[in-house]
Formats: sequence, structure tokens, C-alpha cells
Amino acid sequence: MVTSKKLSKITKAEILKWHNEIFGQTKIGEAGGFRSHRVGVTTNDNIEFATEP
Repeated sequence: MVTSKKLSKITKAEILKWHNEIFGQTKIGEAGGFRSHRVGVTTNDNIEFATEP
């Protein structure tokens, strides 16, 4: 369960834990982790992808 307890520092592990708790039943296999595929935005005839860091 996601709680509202105060944290001294929010870590990637904490965010991924929250993501898994929120989306664990609807995004099976994806919840609690980082995407391993590219995501794009489609506009009319164009697909734009975010640049990689």
C-alpha cells in the first residue's frame, strides 16, 4: 500500500516500489521497472521519439 509517511530522501527504488504498488495489477510485467522500449508521440503522419540521455 502506498503511504504518505515522510521520507528523508526519495530514491529510485522507492519510486519503482510505488509504481509497482499502483500499477501491479494492470501493467503486469511492466510495473515497478523502467521501460525497455522507446516511446513516441504520433502526430498525423509523423512519429516523434524522445531523445536518449
